[in-house]
Amino acid sequence: MIQHVLTASQLSDGAVVYLGPGGGWSGDIQSGRLVSAGETDTLEAAGQLGLAANIIVAPYVIDVTGADGDIKPVRWRECIRAFGPTVVEQDANSSQNPRT
Repeated sequence: MIQHVLTASQLSDGAVVYLGPGGGWSGDIQSGRLVSAGETDTLEAAGQLGLAANIIVAPYVIDVTGADGDIKPVRWRECIRAFGPTVVEQDANSSQNPRT
């Protein structure tokens, strides 16, 4: 079932953050406040408050699946923002490394 979370960038350092159930911002998507499609206006209003308070920039609602503690973004871009880069360093001695 698709649900929604509000994400933004923290104004102080540009870090990706998510609106939590208590109205605070967290860098952990698992702390994000989950809402149904009919409740996204509430998230967007909270994003506007964060903008006005100079806490965050560029808030927007994203689609996610899962439940509390197991939230996964639907779009690949949001997976990268939530969980980090898709490039994994390889061991220099690995046979997978084309330079060896």
